[in-house]
Amino acid sequence: MSDSLTRRLNDEKYKNWMKTGQVLKILLDDILVPFAKKRLIEFHECLKQKDPYKKICQSCPEKKEPPTSCKTCTTWKNNILKEHSNPQRGVKWTNIDPKIWPKSIWEVAKTYMPKGQQPGVYSPDTSSVLNFILLCKIFKDKRIGDKMIKNVLQVRNAVMHSGMNISDEHFKAHVNTIKQMMNILRTCIDDTDAIAALKDVDGLLKVNIKIIDDAVKQSVSGNSTQFKQKEENLISQHFMAIDEELRSIDDAATYERMKKDFQKSLSVFFKANPDLEDFGRFKGARIGLQFEERQPIVRRRDDLDPWWGWNLPYVRPNDREMYPVAIDLELDYEYQQPIYVELGSHLL
Repeated sequence: MSDSLTRRLNDEKYKNWMKTGQVLKILLDDILVPFAKKRLIEFHECLKQKDPYKKICQSCPEKKEPPTSCKTCTTWKNNILKEHSNPQRGVKWTNIDPKIWPKSIWEVAKTYMPKGQQPGVYSPDTSSVLNFILLCKIFKDKRIGDKMIKNVLQVRNAVMHSGMNISDEHFKAHVNTIKQMMNILRTCIDDTDAIAALKDVDGLLKVNIKIIDDAVKQSVSGNSTQFKQKEENLISQHFMAIDEELRSIDDAATYERMKKDFQKSLSVFFKANPDLEDFGRFKGARIGLQFEERQPIVRRRDDLDPWWGWNLPYVRPNDREMYPVAIDLELDYEYQQPIYVELGSHLL
């Protein structure tokens, strides 16, 4: 077991971060999405009935407000905005492909979401679903309350900006906030699966917190597979939240400042945990985050098996006096990073 993994297993604040992320994921997957989706399907059917044209637009561009010349998209837009609790706030048209409103329930939902979504596709996340519930009037009779939604959004933001460290005090407060939303939803939800999930809120929370505790125990016993898998899932979720946050920012100066803040905190974390560094760099590169440069990896080309060569041990630059030969540049396709490969004397 690596020293950095051992340190994380004994770091209560890091484990609190993992547990809070796990509880937020259960809230999203098992409760918020079923709750929102059922009402969204009903809303979508009402919008269809209000469309007198019954046609699918073929011409309106994505990421732009539909022109008034398109009667179909204009009808859908007007009826959707009638249910927006704050239309003056403005619709983020970069989220949307309006011509698929009649076919996609989530494309309709994205009209109420903050900037950061992609037209034509949707992968649910806590922030966007909660904003949809907050701003769409179809949920106003469901007794959730704007304050409660904003409190859970604050938990999500606190987790994202925590530097992957949450104190015991904040962990208890975060879980209590999530628990309050679960108990409120239990009184107004009618999805069968979600009802089952909410039947015992305390039990649900204990089970999902125990998942992390059991993974820690297995790692201490020598089997770290479950813990590492859970870590990577939660870190991937963390990067997705960062990506959404950055894409939602309109001001260029704010965007650069936030991006640098994320880069700094993540760089510190991955530098302290080298067993996760390659995974973190790979995930970061996908959303445009670049961490501080590290020494390039050097391998001898004549040591590389043509099929499995990338699995051979690395030769670091400080060993280059052993190989005073030319350098070629190749790409490590697993992590999409440059690898400097020694050509080997017999190839010169």
